[in-house]
Amino acid sequence: MQEKRKNKRLNTCGETFLAKSDGQKTGVKLVDISLGGMRVLMNECLDPGTILLGELNILPRCAPFYIKGEVSWARPCEDKNSSYGFEIGIKFNKINTIPI
Repeated sequence: MQEKRKNKRLNTCGETFLAKSDGQKTGVKLVDISLGGMRVLMNECLDPGTILLGELNILPRCAPFYIKGEVSWARPCEDKNSSYGFEIGIKFNKINTIPI
């Protein structure tokens, strides 16, 4: 299978919250992140095109950054031991150091 990603991914772990456009927050576990997007685990299956907002703090001793992204794909979590039900791919539309 040919790699479609344009940016190198950084494996990460940690938990945070993402908010849908209606303001409803949902907890997610970060799997990997790049300049173009990220992969998370969550308990809700979101439709492609769903807009999400988030505050991420993945670099030690650095201020958080804020993202606005769009769900690219969603599928059931492959890890049957995971407490999360779905794996979600998010494409970043905007990244900023101040809240979006």
